[in-house]
Amino acid sequence: MGKEYKVFCCTHIDTECFNDPLYTLLHTGADYDGKKYKNMLADNTGDNISNKKDKFDGLVTGLYWIWKNTNYEITGICSYRGYMSYDGKKPIGLNETKELFENKQIDFIAARAEVPMSIYATTKKYEAEIFARNMHNPFEYLREAVEYVDPAYLNAFDHVMYKGSILNCRHTFITRRKYFALYCEWIFNVMTKYDQILKEKHYQFSGYRFYGGIIEIMERVWIINNPINVLELPIIMITEQNVGYIN
Repeated sequence: MGKEYKVFCCTHIDTECFNDPLYTLLHTGADYDGKKYKNMLADNTGDNISNKKDKFDGLVTGLYWIWKNTNYEITGICSYRGYMSYDGKKPIGLNETKELFENKQIDFIAARAEVPMSIYATTKKYEAEIFARNMHNPFEYLREAVEYVDPAYLNAFDHVMYKGSILNCRHTFITRRKYFALYCEWIFNVMTKYDQILKEKHYQFSGYRFYGGIIEIMERVWIINNPINVLELPIIMITEQNVGYIN
């Protein structure tokens, strides 16, 4: 029997995802939204953090649900509008994904974007209220959390945050189950410790989906600190009208 493949397209509205057997819809933040959609999985079953959408973002509550409640051999996550593309014309499909994992021995397919400055400088410029409100660099506390969970990640963290300009963005990736589980265990351990530190410091959270943005940055830290075969692809955005790139 061949490997089982499934990528979950996260949504908060009643919609459709790209028509390919690789994809299935997942209503994320279902508890928080208080809505039910027919013929769609929801992230408020089993072991879940569905009611924490306001803090973590729906893609993150979905990530947790996939980790705790599914066991596909090759699995991943994206939004119902944003997909990785192998040919630059349409979202990557089941046949292409099988070719990459089974014949080219890829371990992790990640969305890639570049910013003009370091991640730290970009965040400070465009999310200035995070720093101004608390008069403290929130990434210093994040570094403390990383060191507590596993100090082997500190070099990768420092590079990504203060030197790097590449982002593995939008919580969009496909990987082998082994690496999916390892990544989720690491990132949720880091975020649990980070949450504890911020509360102890009486840090004022910067509104809706604060942790979602932090986790998006941290994916690259995990990737460059693990010796796996990674393929990075651009994201294309699909609407009813057109397909467009996000670089």
